[in-house]
Amino acid sequence: MWCRMKRSNVCLVASSLDPASMNMVENLIGLANCETIRRTNQYEIYSCEEIRSPMLIVRSDLIHLKELPPINPAPSRLVFLSRHSSASKTLSLLMHFTGNWTNNNEYGGQPKSLGLSDPLLGKIIFLELNNKVSELGFDGIPISLEATHHGPTELDKPLIFVEIGSDLDAWRNRELGHLWAVTIIDAIKKIDNGDLLSRYEVALGFGGPHYAPNFTEIEKKTHIALSHIAPKHVVDNLDADLLSQAVERSANPPKLAILDWKGLNSNQRNKIQTLLEEFTDLEIVRARKLLRKI
Repeated sequence: MWCRMKRSNVCLVASSLDPASMNMVENLIGLANCETIRRTNQYEIYSCEEIRSPMLIVRSDLIHLKELPPINPAPSRLVFLSRHSSASKTLSLLMHFTGNWTNNNEYGGQPKSLGLSDPLLGKIIFLELNNKVSELGFDGIPISLEATHHGPTELDKPLIFVEIGSDLDAWRNRELGHLWAVTIIDAIKKIDNGDLLSRYEVALGFGGPHYAPNFTEIEKKTHIALSHIAPKHVVDNLDADLLSQAVERSANPPKLAILDWKGLNSNQRNKIQTLLEEFTDLEIVRARKLLRKI
């Protein structure tokens, strides 16, 4: 099952139950020169020569994945390839980290538990996605960060969800699968080139709606790499433990806490600022101040 070539530290994770996931896989197999190296009843592992990375396809839902099969050498970061569902069925391309800010864990993970975020790889993927959308003539498709939500939270490696939204036609759209495939390939090639931490400043985000338009603009147009985002509708649930998790469950230590000021009510602003007093290494910044500099 082992691939002999030198590996990237990234593993792609897909689900055979997810049409968007398999759309991206089918594109990656050709573009990244992927070959099967192990197949069982529960999973299949590919080795992708172009990006020196393994690709794992599981026969279960991604949001409920609690452990990975053995992959040698073991990857240190994960990119999950997924569909996105919404009531509006809006065509969209999305990225987010995982976790549950409340006791509701209907969609995987543990209650009031955050997964490990990967803000630097997330930054590279998001910038690359925006570049590819322009280069390949997909201007007009909404591209967005989402707030931290759903599982898994149990895995001990930083992970990112990249998604196609939001209905079966979009999930199966071959061109969108190709767009994500070339984005992922080029992002993985760039992540191994070092010095990202010196280029980008990692931040937590608080406030605003789930689809995080202000944080999306900050991710796209500034030197800041977003880690976990807590939207307005969960802020009343925040406590010291969750804030500690947001800091500690980030692969790269956050230096900023960005408040979407108008995306919070006055009680929520006061609550967050009071909680943040215990985290003296975090500088509090308003989103609007950052956006004015763009």
